Amino acid sequence: MKKNQMIIILVVVVVVCCVLSTVIAMTTTTSDPASAPVSDPVSDPVSEADTVSAVEFDESIPGREPPFGRYVRFSFHEGAPGKYILAPKEIKVFDMQGVNVALNKPVTAHGHHSLEGYPKENAVDGDENTIWHSEHGSDTDWIEIDLGKDIKISKIIITQGTGTTVYNGVAGWARMSGGGPDSGDKGSYITIKGTEPDSIWKTEDIKAVSSVYVYDFTKETGKWETEDIN
Repeated sequence: MKKNQMIIILVVVVVVCCVLSTVIAMTTTTSDPASAPVSDPVSDPVSEADTVSAVEFDESIPGREPPFGRYVRFSFHEGAPGKYILAPKEIKVFDMQGVNVALNKPVTAHGHHSLEGYPKENAVDGDENTIWHSEHGSDTDWIEIDLGKDIKISKIIITQGTGTTVYNGVAGWARMSGGGPDSGDKGSYITIKGTEPDSIWKTEDIKAVSSVYVYDFTKETGKWETEDIN
């Protein structure tokens, strides 16, 4: 009889232990999530990067990144009226250190007024008393300077005389600008080409009348500015 009682007591103890274990497990699972510890949020590097705007320089936009080239051509548009000519005293091309890298460099030209009187080398000889004069009536005048290698160009300055004598209905110093701002004709412009294929940069047309034209590639203006020689 005592043996049977002992077995019954053991069975009851086992059952009670099982019940208690189940209750404890249920209590832990259904506890208030607000009371559970909150881990630190993990930052998302992708979303953080998306908030930063990247700025890329475009060489075709003046004032963003100076052009990098070897050949600097001063020309009129094809088919320009023959009454307009190019007559620069000097074409100066400056590198990023402010050195005129066009000085006495090789030049080629199309349309000479006089090979003896106005040779193409005059445009880069450093002498403001000489000029290169393109041919009258030519449909496409141009002169090109070979800098010898690709160079980052900061500025170009073109000078000309201030003569007001009228030729074919156009004042002398208004001819490089296609008749000036009041004319509907296109003016002259600069093209810069590098040794790499498709490396080309063009300025806007010169349309003001002045003795000095300055194109500063380090500025945001992206246009020709004028000065006058006193």
